[in-house]
Amino acid sequence: MLVGAHVSVVCLQCHVGHQWTGIATSCRACHAAADPHQGQFSGDCAQCHVATGWKDVTFDHGTTAFALTGSHTTTACAACHTGGKYKGTPATCIGCHAAKDKHNGAYGTNCAACHRTTAWSDWTFDHSTAAFKLTGAHVTVACTACHKGGQYKGTPTTCIACHAANDRHNGSFGTNCAACHTTASWTGATFDHNTTAFKLTGAHATPACSACHPGGLFKGTPSTCYACHANKDKHKGAYGTNCASCHRATTWADVTFNHSQTRFKLTGAHLGVTCRKCHTSPVFQNAPTICAACHQKPASHGSAFSGSCSACHTTKAWQPASFNGPHPFPMSHGGAGGLCAKCHPSSWLSYSCTSCHSAASMADRHSQVSGYSLTTCAKCHPTGSGGG
Repeated sequence: MLVGAHVSVVCLQCHVGHQWTGIATSCRACHAAADPHQGQFSGDCAQCHVATGWKDVTFDHGTTAFALTGSHTTTACAACHTGGKYKGTPATCIGCHAAKDKHNGAYGTNCAACHRTTAWSDWTFDHSTAAFKLTGAHVTVACTACHKGGQYKGTPTTCIACHAANDRHNGSFGTNCAACHTTASWTGATFDHNTTAFKLTGAHATPACSACHPGGLFKGTPSTCYACHANKDKHKGAYGTNCASCHRATTWADVTFNHSQTRFKLTGAHLGVTCRKCHTSPVFQNAPTICAACHQKPASHGSAFSGSCSACHTTKAWQPASFNGPHPFPMSHGGAGGLCAKCHPSSWLSYSCTSCHSAASMADRHSQVSGYSLTTCAKCHPTGSGGG
């Protein structure tokens, strides 16, 4: 049946030499000479062309191995099929877009791994498929911040490669920023000081880093107590620089001192006395060791007992005292039992017998004794018995 443009064609155009029977009815039989595809499409011309006009063409690209989607559907055929060439046209992205590859081949030829057909600029990249996975603040950073000049291949993955300009430590901690910093935030740094030669304990765990590391200098920071606490040394160097021999890290005031290492060992009641009691000055060295330096001589001693207090007193307790020196009068007289106050009620330089002997009774008994006096009994009774 003649339809479309076939209606207006002269008969001899198809019936050459007046041959009316046996004429082929396929498109190719008449149009082979006018085939601009040069036999690239071996199928029926009617698959694309219609009889209304030779140039009235429609082609379902979905029937091929390369279905058109997105921007590809509006692109002119000649854009991909240059020179009317259809057969063997490359189906890879790079086959058409190599000239637009801003990555200079760094990502290979599979453009579809990132780009979509909706638009060349419509792309997405799954960084988790790379050796450097994006986490934390890295997720929102523009690609060009790390990939300068469109260079993607060979981009360094170390922290210091991007953050060297932000290194306030001036390289003192090396290049492994991740040892302290996380990708959550550059300023949210944590450091395990126990990995260093100076472990933080007690009160050392709470000060700000800058208290010991002024000016952001961390490497080479001194680890001796005196390096930080010299201005607090109330001993003015008298004990040297090893503060840890007495002080603990819990608090500066938490002090303990082994007094047995000194020339004055603490015993008895001395063990419970505060340091300030004997060391009235912050300088502890050369504190006096004699008893009289701390224990004022009582009035009861008068001018007696000019020697060492330890002759009578012990560190167990200042009182009662025990006298071990020479004594002209029996100390056990009348059951006194060595209790000095029994005979010396007011002063060790004077004595009285009236605490045991009635003054009236003694006066009566000595009425015939010339020079009798209650204060001179020992003159006649040097041993406490008999008369002289």
